Amino acid sequence: SVTTLFPALVQVKTDPRRAKPLKGARSAGTATLFLNGKPVKTVSGEIQFTENGLSGICIFELSRLVGEAGRAQKAEISLDLLPEYSAEEILSMLRNTKKVLGNLPADDILSGCVHKLVGREVVRAALMRTPGRAVELKTAELVSIADRVKDFRFEVFGTLTWKDAQITAGGVPLRETDENLQSRLCPGLYLAGELLNIDGDCGGFNLHWAWSTGITAGSAAAFSL
Repeated sequence: SVTTLFPALVQVKTDPRRAKPLKGARSAGTATLFLNGKPVKTVSGEIQFTENGLSGICIFELSRLVGEAGRAQKAEISLDLLPEYSAEEILSMLRNTKKVLGNLPADDILSGCVHKLVGREVVRAALMRTPGRAVELKTAELVSIADRVKDFRFEVFGTLTWKDAQITAGGVPLRETDENLQSRLCPGLYLAGELLNIDGDCGGFNLHWAWSTGITAGSAAAFSL
């Protein structure tokens, strides 16, 4: 038998209207996947913004859960763009910037803290209006910007296709093979790599699985003859 198959270690899709202004930007941070409003996994690393949505190793490691959830659950990814600072510390920085650089365009108030394109989109999403100058920002708006830096959220609309994925999730259940990876249902048939229902995070784990199972299955098949 074969479990449901879907692409993994792949980009996730978001609203193209939000993705397009951020295309090409990269930001270090943490990404948390929410399913039906509940956090299920958090990964740290570099986040890449593409014309389709979100990419980068930390996003890849969340993509398996996105694919597994399918359309049955509402998926969102929350980005913490400054995980080393609290919202209160970010608010303090914003207040200082407003005081020292009051004539700075309001949507550039995060420049120097995060990627400029990302910072501008964070401010616009937080203000819900056309930004003016930094000095014009009210305290409540500064609070909103600080909060949005800690929770820059995107609704997820699945993943990209097989041709964009690094691996396949799903496959033949391990319970259907013995310790030599021989099928318990069809003696003489040996399985290896992504044929089996196992997949790992980024970092060479899937390659290691491919090679080690290839050696195990191949050696066992030869020995059986």
